Amino acid sequence: LGPDAKPALPELLKAIQNKEFDPYQRTAFAQAIGAIGPTASDAAPIMLDLLDATDPILRSTVARALGRIQPKSDLVI
Repeated sequence: LGPDAKPALPELLKAIQNKEFDPYQRTAFAQAIGAIGPTASDAAPIMLDLLDATDPILRSTVARALGRIQPKSDLVI
């Protein structure tokens, strides 16, 4: 997607937090957020909260997305 997709970030963040979506859908949202890249760094706090999700696939996808949006972070997960 790249940085040109940043205008979609607010809707992606709303969607990924919506537990009415199943884990597979939320995983797709996490992948999309990660694909935006470093310009999606404002998503980091919400994504960090999702590391506590019950679904292991969602958690691992969120961790990968965090690496893509904040590749040089001092944050240790």
